[in-house]
Amino acid sequence: MKKLGFVDVCGQDWRVVECTGEEMEAQGHPNAVGLCSDGECQIYLLDACRKDRKDTFFHEYMHAVLRSSGALYGLLTSAGVPFLGDKSDAIEETFIRVLTPHLLTAFGPPKIKKCPSSTKTS
Repeated sequence: MKKLGFVDVCGQDWRVVECTGEEMEAQGHPNAVGLCSDGECQIYLLDACRKDRKDTFFHEYMHAVLRSSGALYGLLTSAGVPFLGDKSDAIEETFIRVLTPHLLTAFGPPKIKKCPSSTKTS
C-alpha cells in the first residue's frame, strides 16, 4: 500500500492510502474502487482508479464524516432503521451516492495533507 497522506474527518486525522486490487480483495472488497474503514480511521483508494479518483475519494470521505459525526446514527434512528444491517447499509450508500456529486461540485474534494495535524491524539 502506498500512503498518500491524511485528511481531517471531524477533527481526527484519517490516513489515505492507495492499494492494489489484490489488497482490496484482502480487505474483503474485491470489486471496490474505494473503501472507508472507520475502525482503522483509514480511506483506501484503488490504484487503478484514476478517471473517477476525486469522486471516489469524496464518496469515501462522506462515509467517514457520516459515521464519525454521528449523523448516520441519527439518520437511521430517526427513520426507525436498526444501525447495523443490509437496510442501514443501503440507506447509507444511497444517501452518499446522491449527495457526493453535488457536494463535490460545490466544495471540491477535501485536501490530503502529507502529515497528520498536531492536534491528533494517540
